[in-house]
Amino acid sequence: MKIDNSFLVRDSLLRGPIGDWKDFLNTASGDEDVRLLQLHERTGRPLGCNSFIENLESLLKINLKKKWAGRKKKEK
Repeated sequence: MKIDNSFLVRDSLLRGPIGDWKDFLNTASGDEDVRLLQLHERTGRPLGCNSFIENLESLLKINLKKKWAGRKKKEK
């Protein structure tokens, strides 16, 4: 029985490069890849190199890079 996976990705631009998204998403990855994906899934920040993230920030006009936690230190 063949299951229709077309609901996974509706955008035709995303369907082209990958083809079968079910196979792509089920492809075994290394433990490090899985850990990185899970980390970014929890934080909501994008996964990618600095130039990719900077390009996203420029396009979206929002900060996406990780910031230092806590309050700023007082200046002396």
